[in-house]
Amino acid sequence: MIRIKKIIVFALLIPFIIAKAGAVNVSAHSAILYDPLSEKALYEKDADTRRSMASTTKIMTAVCALENCKPLQLITIKKEYTGVEGSSMYLQPGEQITLEGLLHGLLLLSGNDAAQAIAGYLSGSNSLFAKRMNEKAQELNLTNTNFENPSGLDGENHYTTARDLARLAAYAMDLPEFREIVQKKHYSTGTRSMKNHNRLLWEYSGADGVKTGFTKKSGRCLVSSAEKNDRRLIAVTLNAPNDWSDHRTLLDYGFSSFTDTVIAKEHEPVLSVPVISGISEGVAVYCPEEIIYPLADEEKELVKREFLGRKFVYAPIKAGMQYGTVRFTLYGKVIKETPIYFLDSVPLKEVEKPRGLFEKIAKFFGF
Repeated sequence: MIRIKKIIVFALLIPFIIAKAGAVNVSAHSAILYDPLSEKALYEKDADTRRSMASTTKIMTAVCALENCKPLQLITIKKEYTGVEGSSMYLQPGEQITLEGLLHGLLLLSGNDAAQAIAGYLSGSNSLFAKRMNEKAQELNLTNTNFENPSGLDGENHYTTARDLARLAAYAMDLPEFREIVQKKHYSTGTRSMKNHNRLLWEYSGADGVKTGFTKKSGRCLVSSAEKNDRRLIAVTLNAPNDWSDHRTLLDYGFSSFTDTVIAKEHEPVLSVPVISGISEGVAVYCPEEIIYPLADEEKELVKREFLGRKFVYAPIKAGMQYGTVRFTLYGKVIKETPIYFLDSVPLKEVEKPRGLFEKIAKFFGF
């Protein structure tokens, strides 16, 4: 009878098991859903196969530019920077534009002329700039990536993998200037108005980057980023006929694997601090608000607390005064940080004054 019940239960669970296993079905030849926090893939499909990357190349172009030049640096456009094959921001010879303006044309409009201008200004030629790009790739341990140009035009030895591209995008999104640019839907500079090619910024809640790409050889390529309650996911598809749908599927799948988890309750005492010269030997400190963070089930026991404050305090202490801060860490990285405050007041302990000789004699005889 027990055996029959087990068979029935298993049979009832089969549809759910199949549904979960088939939850991700993408058109891409290569794909990955990457969690930068854990540095793990939540889903992958041929993620280590070398493929053409088209204009997703420009992620590395922007990284190299931002790390070697100031955004407000004014750049004079040379004739050789213009008239480049493919997509363009229509730069004009003799025109002056800031690196910031070029980066918006590079990342929003996917301007190949912007890529050429950046490469020419920083390194003098595409080949020398590609050398710089490859040195950065080696620094980031992108072992299956090689760049021949700054724009992503097809090349025999211009390739990456979904995994390498995801790791590059995660690195780029940690650069504030890069992140600020790729999350913009529109940008204007001078007489130019730009609209970001990344449809997910309009169509997916929490989307904040990163880059589109297409050539006949590479097919449709897309790198996307989305953040919900401070947890970011990166999705990459290479040669994907239905890339927008693929990314919505991947990101939905990833975020559904997390549960919003309370890691500190409102007014919960989180630490007791020793008090010097007070009527109490210690005082509790608390979080002023509930702290929530998206976690996978296996991560809930891995969150740690790090307290930044003095090892002891001197009385008097007033309730509600800030003690310091608490950092919540996961995988050695800070996921949340908040001020913490004293829960109670601790008055100064009264100290009995030293007695004189005659006062001590009088006390001894009971006077």
